[in-house]
Amino acid sequence: MKKICFTVFAATFLLISCKTATKKGENGEEYKTAGQYNDYIADRQEEVLDMIKKFTVISQSEAGRANAYLTESAIKVEKIVTDVEGMPDWKGNTELRDKGVAMFKYYKKILSTSYKKVIDIKSDGQITPEEEKEQEAIMEELSEGAPIEAEFITAQKDFAKKTNMTLKGD
Repeated sequence: MKKICFTVFAATFLLISCKTATKKGENGEEYKTAGQYNDYIADRQEEVLDMIKKFTVISQSEAGRANAYLTESAIKVEKIVTDVEGMPDWKGNTELRDKGVAMFKYYKKILSTSYKKVIDIKSDGQITPEEEKEQEAIMEELSEGAPIEAEFITAQKDFAKKTNMTLKGD
């Protein structure tokens, strides 16, 4: 009888511990709920968008400071890329994480190159016809982000649906 009780206790303990166990990613973070998993990415997206907004304000008056801010922001976004890449799957699902990584890599690219080109063009206060063409090319580069962001939003909505999670604003 003791052997059966111990076996039942051990099986019950194992089931409970498996049910409540969390998966830790290479980034050192643990996600106990689908909401925490989603919010980890969404919070970083908000952080990057705030960086872009701040750059826009700075670039209106201080080109030198704007360039330094872009360099600093690109470094921060590179860390975000690494952190999100280090997230584990969520119950076998990697779509949200992978689309998040793609989106952050795009943000890093525009902070590292596209926006710096804009600052360089505006630095002397006059825009030549060549620079105008270059600005058009930059705007085209920036528009490449729309489908990347749309894919992330779709992945986020799919993730929410699969995990019975409600997204803010839905």
